[in-house]
Amino acid sequence: MYIEVWTRAYPSESTERVLIAVKNVIPFDENVDEVEISGESVKEIRILSNRYECLMKLRDSLRSNKILDTARMLLKFNAHGDETRILLHKQAAFNGRVHLCETEEESPLGAIEVIIRATGAINALIDWLAPKTEKGRIIKELSTEEFLSMIKDPGP
Repeated sequence: MYIEVWTRAYPSESTERVLIAVKNVIPFDENVDEVEISGESVKEIRILSNRYECLMKLRDSLRSNKILDTARMLLKFNAHGDETRILLHKQAAFNGRVHLCETEEESPLGAIEVIIRATGAINALIDWLAPKTEKGRIIKELSTEEFLSMIKDPGP
């Protein structure tokens, strides 16, 4: 599995606060994951990881906020080949909340884009992150172990 998180820090924003927003929803580890910050007035922030643990908080939040159906629809719509993406509202993320966006414009200061590649297992990834529901209840839960066993290549 390969995870890329991308967003911008505009001149009116603190780069540190944008990193906090990202970490609130996708808890990365600066000692293990790759963190790139580039640009002059507008900073581009990119976090790269191959650790599924970075997605656990997002996975749990989709369940606790009862937004599995919306997340599943967006993940399926944005799936191409072995990867998919989802957009998160940056200001909500700063407050520790997961709010999904369909477009970048829905987040006034830009969204946090999460791109996930699961070689040979994109449908399993979607089932793991946002399983099918019926009347608000999960039909079948794919365990983390089951999902990880389906991934063919963990690297980029």
